[in-house]
Amino acid sequence: MRIHVDSTSRGESRLTQRQSTIVTLLSDGNSVKEIARLLGISIRTVERHIDVARKSTDTPNIAALVAKAIRQRWIS
Repeated sequence: MRIHVDSTSRGESRLTQRQSTIVTLLSDGNSVKEIARLLGISIRTVERHIDVARKSTDTPNIAALVAKAIRQRWIS
């Protein structure tokens, strides 16, 4: 998957580069633990990026976050 960071046409919050990277890795089937290892950061840091991304996109869970990111073309 390619990462695409851009503002949305609906004026909703966009993802930061790091959030986009993490959401892309989630969409590829990686676990939080695997993402932490791949990026060289702690599991808690990955979880925090996900929590902030969920709140800024008003999504209730990781699946909804990934789905919205794909629908809005924040990731492809």
